Amino acid sequence: MKQRINLYQAGLQPVPQRFALPTLLRSCSLVLLVIAGTAGTLQYQLQQQQLQTNKIQTAVQQKSEELANLQQALDNRQPEQSLLQQVDQLNVEIGQKQQLLQYLTADQQAQPPRYAAVLQQLSTQDLPQFWLRSFRLGKAGVEFDGVTRDAALVPQWLRQLGQSPQFSGQQFSAVSFQPLAQDYLQFRVSSSDTALAAESLR
Repeated sequence: MKQRINLYQAGLQPVPQRFALPTLLRSCSLVLLVIAGTAGTLQYQLQQQQLQTNKIQTAVQQKSEELANLQQALDNRQPEQSLLQQVDQLNVEIGQKQQLLQYLTADQQAQPPRYAAVLQQLSTQDLPQFWLRSFRLGKAGVEFDGVTRDAALVPQWLRQLGQSPQFSGQQFSAVSFQPLAQDYLQFRVSSSDTALAAESLR
């Protein structure tokens, strides 16, 4: 026997969640502060790592020059045991520093500063009556969640986002809106781009 369910009954309809405007504004302000703070921290860490790499490169160059001078001294006269020991020690130091330099270089190439650049890009995009509350970047795609008073601002914001190198060519496959209090709309935009690395901030 077939049964039919009336999905238009009031009890089965989704109930929109309504939030007070001050609460939404405080939440959006907090998210922006977190984004700006995290971007600054990551940028500082990248700068410190680059400084360390530059110092090691300078040290390797200095040791190489010392080794060249010692080698020239050995070529000009009969080798002394002390000079031979210095050459061996310099070779060991240069080898160690080159290994560390290769490790730092490989680490920077394996983990490019995409996350810091994304945070910086999002913190600079500012539209009136538009607030980004959260976002997620991962292998499964990218998702943005926010609040606006004008639905037309969402595609405008996405066009601005697509002009950045981090999101160039990004295709968004789903956009949804949910009404909130005082003519505000909650929006959610997502994609299925598998090229992004698994990074998230919620």
